[in-house]
Amino acid sequence: MKYLYGLLALLVPGFALADNKKTYPYIEGEFVVELQNDNTFKSDDSGNKINDLFTTTEPLLKVNFSPCLSVTAHGVLEPIKDPEPNDHRIFNAHGFYMQDLYASFHRYGFSLKAGKFTPNFGKAWDVTPGICGTHSQGFQNGWDIDGGIYGTDFTEDYEFSERIGFELGWVYNHKTFGDHRITASSYFQDRSFLSQSLFANRGQTRATTGGPSNTADLSSYALALDGSFRQWPNFRYHMGFTDMAKGEGNTARQRGYLLSLKYDTEIGPFKLFPMVEFASFDGWDGVDGQDRRHITGMLKTAWKDWRLVLSYTNRTTEPANGSDIDDYLFQATVGYDFGCNILIKNGCLQFDIGYRLTEEEDVESHTVGALLVYAFNFEHAFGK
Repeated sequence: MKYLYGLLALLVPGFALADNKKTYPYIEGEFVVELQNDNTFKSDDSGNKINDLFTTTEPLLKVNFSPCLSVTAHGVLEPIKDPEPNDHRIFNAHGFYMQDLYASFHRYGFSLKAGKFTPNFGKAWDVTPGICGTHSQGFQNGWDIDGGIYGTDFTEDYEFSERIGFELGWVYNHKTFGDHRITASSYFQDRSFLSQSLFANRGQTRATTGGPSNTADLSSYALALDGSFRQWPNFRYHMGFTDMAKGEGNTARQRGYLLSLKYDTEIGPFKLFPMVEFASFDGWDGVDGQDRRHITGMLKTAWKDWRLVLSYTNRTTEPANGSDIDDYLFQATVGYDFGCNILIKNGCLQFDIGYRLTEEEDVESHTVGALLVYAFNFEHAFGK
């Protein structure tokens, strides 16, 4: 870890860990390292029976020029392709790419984000709890319930990341009606040099790649409403709509409708965090007459530093021609938080073990896995 600090010190003169005194400009960031091993030990397709050891490493750096203006860069190092049948892997095919790179401005309840970002649509694909404040994703208060190791594997189908455009937001606070935020974004899929990856190169997205929102103009958009009510302080909601333009080779616009609900409660010494999400898409993947439905339920139970996470997702694809395809994913994860200030100040550690049962296109598979996460955050004020 001392070598990482040495690198940061070279890149940022006077680098220091966080304190509570902020002067501008200043930088803040987080560094998350995940080590995960998945072993698919049983499957109707023998080619799926593999062991995969890999990392997902995410550095995030935010430069604050004033209390209202900042620039955020978020990179990801992870496997950029799926393993081949019977292909046991150890840290194979890892590529690093820039998932987010945007400027943001907020004042008097209004906000503006411009650059490369993930439009505000859906929660179930990003419900990892994060440690040291990690995995923050905009207006996420009350949504950090944890989907376990595998809870996002299906819902990431509609994580529409790496879009270029802008997003406007407005927060409404009322002493009776609660806190609510509306966002509107317009975007297109990144096909610049930033769509490539280092180390293992996934290739640059082109117009010929096709796919919804793969256009060169702001003809795709998303709307979302998030909030809570003062009468029910433990309740959260999220509603979203997205409309993506046809890419090359597509025959329809892809439209999506989404509703997420979450409630926090306690029973004796146990904290409970149930959540449900419904997502429906017309013209899925840009194909006229093809629809997709996701229904997800998650429950996290926490006791002291222990947690149990259960989740289930049903995914139905209705093709334009042919029979419906019904897939499902069930997962259970047990985790333990070792706390923070480990190895370094603000360094946090957690460990999870999990089980996943999936059925995809009538192929049933069973997987067990383990996940170790280490993360730390920092701040530095220039001129100190």
